[in-house]
Amino acid sequence: MKVPKGLPEFTAIIDGNLSRGWVEAILSIVNECSVTVSKSGFSVKTTDPAHVCMIETELKKGAFAELTVSQKGEFGLDLEKLGETLRAVKKGQEAKLQTESTSELVGKNGQGKR
Repeated sequence: MKVPKGLPEFTAIIDGNLSRGWVEAILSIVNECSVTVSKSGFSVKTTDPAHVCMIETELKKGAFAELTVSQKGEFGLDLEKLGETLRAVKKGQEAKLQTESTSELVGKNGQGKR
């Protein structure tokens, strides 16, 4: 996935089951959303396309095995694609999300990049 220019570089390692549950909760409302990433964690605040339902959720820093963020920023995320990657994570495995110098968001699920 291409990441917009100016996105802060970050690395996030989290339990695959926890991250999958978080993504699936948001997916019950929308397929894409904006994610705010900061040193305190990830957060999402979005409404469904009909503006009937809103979800506001956070994954705080304590939920991550590792979280390093260069600066606070926001990026759009295709939750269906991320959900596919996270479904490949087996119980007890960690998921790693990071931006790379190519300005891409890369998900690793213990079986390689997606």
